Amino acid sequence: MTVPITQPLTVAVLGGGTMATAVATVVARGGGRVRVWARNPTQAGWVVEDVVDGAPQSVGQVTAAASLREAVKAAQVVVPAVPWGPALAQVVNPVLDLLDGKVVVDVGNPYEMTALGPKLAMVVPGGSAAALLAEALPAGAAQLHCFTQVRADKLNRPVPGDEIVLPYVIDGEDAAPKVLKPFLDLVEATGWLPTRIGGLDQSALIEEGGPWAAARGEAGQGLLTRPEAMERGLLS
Repeated sequence: MTVPITQPLTVAVLGGGTMATAVATVVARGGGRVRVWARNPTQAGWVVEDVVDGAPQSVGQVTAAASLREAVKAAQVVVPAVPWGPALAQVVNPVLDLLDGKVVVDVGNPYEMTALGPKLAMVVPGGSAAALLAEALPAGAAQLHCFTQVRADKLNRPVPGDEIVLPYVIDGEDAAPKVLKPFLDLVEATGWLPTRIGGLDQSALIEEGGPWAAARGEAGQGLLTRPEAMERGLLS
């Protein structure tokens, strides 16, 4: 069942780390409402505090959710901002029945945890991090894969005169046509230029280790204006 769009758009951000904070700040700066959930309620509270610090106009629009299901049920867009692999499955699987008609923003990169910390996985089933989530999501959900070509601390850079391309791939956009555009408009309001580069079979191009993440524009690693992306052959 499609959740009616409220004003502003409500986005559930699931996670308590730097990526959760970064994406939630983008949403807040763009005028969206954010519901934050983390396994540790204290971490969720920290995310809320950091987002409000980065987007003071969002006071009252960024709040912590009491439970995972509460956060997802109230939102039109769901962002599982947790590590790729088992942690992602543990967050998504309990709410699969709530995802029909929603956009699931997939921010995963193919990192695995080792004794020395996270590193790019040697073996990535399906060829990309996005493939793991695609296997799990119900047919009634749209999977939007983006925010993967830059580090979390670069998502909320000061907006320069030229918009920076946010490459994305998508699958199942027909499942949530009234949700996808408002979310992309919200992101664009923060200085990004959302640009579709294909379907999920192109996911690896925008993930860590791919050409978008490796390219350096004037604004930094993975941050390219459209002319810079065209010059590097990433856009036509």
